[in-house]
Amino acid sequence: MLSAKRIAPGQTGEIQVTVKTEGLSGPLSKSVAVYSNDPLAAQVVLMVSAVIQPEFELKERSVFFGSAPKGKELSKDLIIIIAAEKDLKLTGAESSDAEIAARLEPVPDSNGKRIKLIVTLRPEAKSGYHSGTVVIKTSSVRNPELKIMVLAVVSASQD
Repeated sequence: MLSAKRIAPGQTGEIQVTVKTEGLSGPLSKSVAVYSNDPLAAQVVLMVSAVIQPEFELKERSVFFGSAPKGKELSKDLIIIIAAEKDLKLTGAESSDAEIAARLEPVPDSNGKRIKLIVTLRPEAKSGYHSGTVVIKTSSVRNPELKIMVLAVVSASQD
């Protein structure tokens, strides 16, 4: 956003830049091209740099159970770390696939900063391909939901 549509020669203006950082962490660099009618500087490239400190850290953003025999329950755990300086909470977890369950458990002695997400493929899961999303609700305004993709293939029973 530009502070004024026209800036007279010798005057100054302000440019505001917004960068969406959802799902990003670590160093980030972006460029912004500014065009003008100045024959000596028709285009100026501004560099914006930052280090994104995530509110939540997840080592993995997906769970893949692979091929599972019908009737067998499988579980996988993911650890979610809440940034030490943030007063945030995880408030619930739901799966979009009824054959996949999800629940949250605090990790002992972590002061509520490490939460275990337990994703379970139910033993009564129907044969076939299962694809869903586990949505974790948070108290964050910036990141109200964290999403984890879940995939499994349940093979027919060998009765």
